[in-house]
Amino acid sequence: MVDVARSNSELTGRYFAETHCHILIIVVAAAQGRFPVFESTVLKTTPHKLIAQFNLAELRHGPNDPRLVGFSAGANMIRRAASIAPGHVWNAQDVIDGSFFATRSVWESVEALHRFVYSGIHRRYLNRTNEWFIESDRVNMVLWGVSSGEIPGLVDAQERLEYMRTNGPSKRAFSFGSAAAFISGGQ
Repeated sequence: MVDVARSNSELTGRYFAETHCHILIIVVAAAQGRFPVFESTVLKTTPHKLIAQFNLAELRHGPNDPRLVGFSAGANMIRRAASIAPGHVWNAQDVIDGSFFATRSVWESVEALHRFVYSGIHRRYLNRTNEWFIESDRVNMVLWGVSSGEIPGLVDAQERLEYMRTNGPSKRAFSFGSAAAFISGGQ
């Protein structure tokens, strides 16, 4: 598991959280130059169970390496595209320990998330992952149910990913392929 406490201490800048009319905005400024500042998007409230997603990939190069410029630009475009995609509720991007790139997001349904992941700009960048990330045969994405208004924390997300790697899919942690078996009542 990645050392979240260490990665958080390496981030500087400001942390700003404001709740107003059910809107939560979090801004975390990265410590170093070229790698982009990552922001979460507005948390939209919905009346039913939602799907949280966490993805963790090891960067092939350091976060400020010029070979990641294309990825950095793409990551920001993808985050913005996600924020206006049908079914999107919330997302955030994190660089952990200077070696891992992580995304966390919340969606109205597995189908909405799947549609976004495998189409449009995200699909174009997904086809280029070998340029930016070290290949791994380990599971790198996990899904789970969350309540409306719940934001998936980084530590909880990493624990769920590790749980699925160790134990396989369950109601606590599942994949696109196993989601139907663990989502009760169609959400």
